[in-house]
Amino acid sequence: FYLLSPPYALEVVHHLAKAYFNNSSYKKQYLIAKDLWNQIKSNSDLDYKESIPGSEKLNRIREIEEIERAISIREKEAEFKNRFNQKVSIITFILGMMFTIGLYALTFNKFYFFFTILFSILISYAAGVLFANQKQEEIIPIPSENALINQKVKLVEIAKKILNDKKRPIEERIYTSEKFKTLIRGVIPEIKKDFPPELSKVSNEDILSELSKLIKNFCIIIELPSKFSSIANEVYFSKDDIKDSEKKKKIFEHLIKKSEESKGKSEPEEAYYKHLVSIFKQDLERYLGSL
Repeated sequence: FYLLSPPYALEVVHHLAKAYFNNSSYKKQYLIAKDLWNQIKSNSDLDYKESIPGSEKLNRIREIEEIERAISIREKEAEFKNRFNQKVSIITFILGMMFTIGLYALTFNKFYFFFTILFSILISYAAGVLFANQKQEEIIPIPSENALINQKVKLVEIAKKILNDKKRPIEERIYTSEKFKTLIRGVIPEIKKDFPPELSKVSNEDILSELSKLIKNFCIIIELPSKFSSIANEVYFSKDDIKDSEKKKKIFEHLIKKSEESKGKSEPEEAYYKHLVSIFKQDLERYLGSL
């Protein structure tokens, strides 16, 4: 049994990969999330390929792989720097060459000259290794795994509560991305009051982004033709509302009413509501596969 749906699990891995790239303290969380994602992929009972659009899945996985390659290169460079102090090595070599030139100027002995060059190279390498960078990478305190997981679970519940607010009238249950953002912004102050101290610095925009993604998991999503882009690119309906035959009927009646009201007033708006009415009449079933 998995708490996260495959699309959301992939988003978590992608998010933590970017966090790990910016701050290596996230390595443990990223590896745990990556392991869970691999388990979801290997579970034959979860058809994750069907639940994530092909292009989106490929883009996310490609980005994760690119981030992993960049992290690997950076870690190898950092490992070399930690094993060899280049500045000390260069300074030692310069001092050795100054000694070599001085000794040759005094003795004109070629044997001493070549010997001291070789000695300078060896001693500069030894100094670089001996005085290798011992500086520890700064550890930025991050939320504990339990705090993050608990808060994720709470945000899922908050997303459901926002979407299915019983006090919200039927006419306000037709959602767009902008409407979701307005609803979420209104509750962010209350959400942050319940955050543990270690999550107090999470920004409002991060909460808005996270809840906007979560809330759409509980909706049917209707993509609109480009001619309606001035109104919205997508329209969302709560799955719970659509499963409830009474609420579904009231939403349908409201759409018909809005279509009638907009006649002669606004051609784009009339076409927009007519399009939604048409979907409710003939084509709604193909949006309900995940219900």
